[in-house]
Amino acid sequence: MDLQEMQSSMDRLGKTEPLLAMLPASLRGRLSKLDEYFSFGLSETDHLIMYISSLGIKLNHNRALDFGCGLGRSTQALAKYFDQVFGIDIAPSIINIAKAHNRHGSKCQYLLNLTNDLRGFETGSIDYICSMGTLYLMEPAFAKNYLKEFLRVLAPGGALIFQLPAEPATTVKGFAFRIIPPSWVNRYRRAKYGFEVHSMTRFEVVSIVEQAGGTLIDVREDSTVGANWTSFQYCVSK
Repeated sequence: MDLQEMQSSMDRLGKTEPLLAMLPASLRGRLSKLDEYFSFGLSETDHLIMYISSLGIKLNHNRALDFGCGLGRSTQALAKYFDQVFGIDIAPSIINIAKAHNRHGSKCQYLLNLTNDLRGFETGSIDYICSMGTLYLMEPAFAKNYLKEFLRVLAPGGALIFQLPAEPATTVKGFAFRIIPPSWVNRYRRAKYGFEVHSMTRFEVVSIVEQAGGTLIDVREDSTVGANWTSFQYCVSK
């Protein structure tokens, strides 16, 4: 699925099931209302900011970027900590909903991004970047380039937090994912759910980060994609 196909698919979900479409697998069925969605975003962001501080990273609080912002659960929460927050998504319908629920005026800006880069942002201009539950929806070639772009725009001393599944887990479905060609599985996912799931090994992620000038600070297991994947949350600085 290329970026144009991904945009079309996510835009359709944004028009029909926006809340469901924007929730990671681990939260589906747990959150059913927008106020719950935004409350979760605040608690999630509070936790991540404290986590970054616990690692000894002293963030500047000027500008933050929420990549794959969805309806803005993290974007809105980041306004508590940063002077300017940018939420980026690929789907026009989702961006429109996010703008309609913006509680922070010009402090939060929602931007449509249709290219495999962040050309609208200057090098070293963002103090904090988060991308949770987004990179795995696209083919690895696109995710790899976005990782490089994150590190280009990340300010020295800033922090980048993102999540990616590494491989299928040792569950029944996980074993099936190992045996069945990924293209077949993703064809089924597209038909049933409207999106794909892709993975990138931990070794690949670390290599990309280091080649792009980043420093891996911490890696933790993550459940965003659900129990059938071994997934990691990465914290990177520069």
